[in-house]
Amino acid sequence: TDEVTVIVTDVRCGNKLKKVLVCHIPPGNPQNAHTICIGAPAVPAHLEHGDYLGECVSDKSFDISEVSEETAASIYPNPISNQCNIELSLMSSSYVEIFVTDIYGKLIADLFKGQLEEGLHHHSWDNAGDADQGMYFLHIRTETETIIKKLMVRGQ
Repeated sequence: TDEVTVIVTDVRCGNKLKKVLVCHIPPGNPQNAHTICIGAPAVPAHLEHGDYLGECVSDKSFDISEVSEETAASIYPNPISNQCNIELSLMSSSYVEIFVTDIYGKLIADLFKGQLEEGLHHHSWDNAGDADQGMYFLHIRTETETIIKKLMVRGQ
């Protein structure tokens, strides 16, 4: 097993979101970079000369060390047959939401919403065994970050 952080940027634009946002950097004039909305067939040509997907920002790089690590979470057992225990460690007090969705993003279980103080907290998904066998996602949302963990529910 491994954990990775994936940063997703929605670059769709235009009517019906059928075009693509690109930061256009004019060749020989990089200080005049500006965001444009273009048709998908034009994207490869723009990328070839140094443009990049998404809105123009002053620093297009992303350093993984910038990801906040104020919250840690562990889940056991996983795979789940009946009940899932959630251990949540907060480095500072925060409003927290804990919920489970299916692979389509549909809310399956709303486990907790409220203010929590700094420290270790225990929650559970008591009726996990009632869910269909398959993959689900546990979302832990604080004021500063969202953690998403994969859960497997196995048949009884």
